[in-house]
This record gives sequence, structure tokens and C-alpha cells, in this order.
Amino acid sequence: MKLLQCILEKNRCYLAGKPINPQGIVVHSTGANNPWLCRYVQPHAGQTGGLGGKTAADLLTLLGKNRYGNHWNQSGLSVCVNAFLGKLDDGSLAAVQTLPWDMRPWGVGSGKNGSYNDTHIQFEICEDDLTDAAYCKEAFELAAELCAKLCSEFDIKESQIVSHHEAYQRGFGSGHTDPDNWWPKHGLSMDKLRARVQELLAAESPAVTDQMYRIRKTWEDAKSQVGAYRNLEYAKADCKPGYTVYDKDGDAVYSVPAESVTPGNPGENPGNIDGSVENPGTIGVKIEPAKNYSKEIRGAYMVTAKAGLHLRAGAGTDQPSIAIMPYAAKVQCYGFHTGNWLNVSYNGKDGYCHRDYLGRI
Repeated sequence: MKLLQCILEKNRCYLAGKPINPQGIVVHSTGANNPWLCRYVQPHAGQTGGLGGKTAADLLTLLGKNRYGNHWNQSGLSVCVNAFLGKLDDGSLAAVQTLPWDMRPWGVGSGKNGSYNDTHIQFEICEDDLTDAAYCKEAFELAAELCAKLCSEFDIKESQIVSHHEAYQRGFGSGHTDPDNWWPKHGLSMDKLRARVQELLAAESPAVTDQMYRIRKTWEDAKSQVGAYRNLEYAKADCKPGYTVYDKDGDAVYSVPAESVTPGNPGENPGNIDGSVENPGTIGVKIEPAKNYSKEIRGAYMVTAKAGLHLRAGAGTDQPSIAIMPYAAKVQCYGFHTGNWLNVSYNGKDGYCHRDYLGRI
């Protein structure tokens, strides 16, 4: 899944900044014949934050330029969602996060029973003219992948994924029919989406799909908990030195010792993480802009370092570590790099890792 970030900092919804505790997901489609993400998503002039580690110029290269000034990253709009799905400038599909996942969107309106704006993450799928079956099915699969990620991250049940139309029928949204006006034309439905999400979640954790993995210093020290995931790989990725991942019975399934990372440079110790001892997950670290773009290096990669690999804020082992990616973790490179350090996306985070520890998929 291509997942980018362009937070709509000028939108009134973002400026309102009301948090929510996500309990479900609402799937929208735009109702307009325009499948291009740039119609809705653009960095504003001078934007430097909320871009997933990329520069505004980087994102414009990927998104394409909105020449009509009718994107949603500006004041005066009373509508916003947490993400958009659609076409990048090169015609490939991607999801772009446009609000923090736990920020209240202005997407579904309200009904007789209230509003899912108060409880549900929401995203829009950019419609075309509703005749392209291939685009519809690819967008459907991307929506399922994003839903699976959000379900894992926020412990959301598949049954709590609804369309805008279903939100209206349940009395928690305004009278819209999306995307149920589109998907049945190509043999798709919300029931099929929920089933596909269930398949993806089962594939991530085939033994127990309702398992919760908690990250703590010790099982007894509940106050030290820094995360809880249904996806074991997500829990491993966010496990910091000195912490352990525990299953629902309190049994340790993965640990990162406080001094687990051996110093060194890429290529010197292939069995070790690429060097450095600082803790991953540094909050507020600014991601270094990439210096180069090469179309030929675009694509999916996997981590080949047996002990895992740092995702760093810049090109070099002296740069802060954002996360530790486990062996065989999948990452996406969009062509940006600084020398042999590739700018990649992993689990919703952008950063750098050395290409010596990556293998093409």
C-alpha cells in the first residue's frame, strides 16, 4: 500500500483540532468524475510540517499540481476527512493521510442518532466516471488495505466499517449513497469490503485474529505500556529498547534489550541493525529532505538484516532512529534518495535506510 501524508493544515477542521477515540471507519467516495488526488490534496504555500518527511516539492512531484486552486488545504471549507485514495500524477494509486487518524473529521454530517464524525476515522475514494472496472477494483483493494491497517492500529472490528450510505441508514450521517452508488456497478459491495479486510487481518495474524499485543517494560507494569496492537509486526516495530511485547496471556513474545544495537556502519556487521544505540521512535524529529530522485529505484523492498533495521530521520548512522523495522518487513520507495540511503515509507512513517540492507520484492 502506498501511504503518503499531506496534513491539510489550512483546513478549518484541522484548525479545530478536536480529538476522537476511533471506534469505526466510514468509507466515502467523492461523487465527482475526477480520480486524481491533486484535485483535493496539495501542500499549502510554505508548508514544511505534516508531509511525512517529504518536502512540498517532493509531494507535488508525486501528486501533480492542482492548477485550479480548488484543493482542500485552505480556509473557508467546512468539510474534511482523514485520508484520500486515488491516482498520483503517474497514474498509480495511493492513499494520502490528510488529518491525524485520531482527529475528528467533518465528513459524514449527522443524522437522527448523532454523528459518526465523533467516533469514526473517515476517508474519501476519488471517483472516476464509474465505468472503469479496473480502477474501481484497484481502489477497492487499496481501501481494504487501509482499513486493515487502521483496524490493527486502533483495535476496530470489521463490522464497524461502514459506507456513508450505511451511516445515513443507521441514523449517524447525512443522506448520501456513496460508495454504494459506484461499487455494485463492478460487482463490489461493503459486505465484500468487510470480508476482504477480515482476510487481510487473518493473513497478518493467522493463528489468532483477535489477539492483542501490548508493549510494556514488564507485564505487571501496566503504566509503562506504550502501545497495543492486533498486528504482531506493528507491535515489534514500535517496541523500544528496554521494552517487551506481551500477548493477551502476559507471555513475552518479543523483546528489545536496552543495549541490543551494536554500533557499526552498513556493510560492516550484516547481522546487526545498521549502527547506533539511540532509542527509536523519537518524537518531533524532522525528516531530512532527500537530495535526489531516480525513477528506476521506485518500488517495494524488504528488510534483509536479520536483526532488523533502523528507519532513520536522515541519510547516515548519526541520524536519529524513528523505528526499528523487523527482518522481512516491507517498505516502499517512491524514488527519493540521498546517495545509497533510500527514502522509504514503513507502517505510515517515512525515513531513510541504507540500500545494502534492502532487497527488491
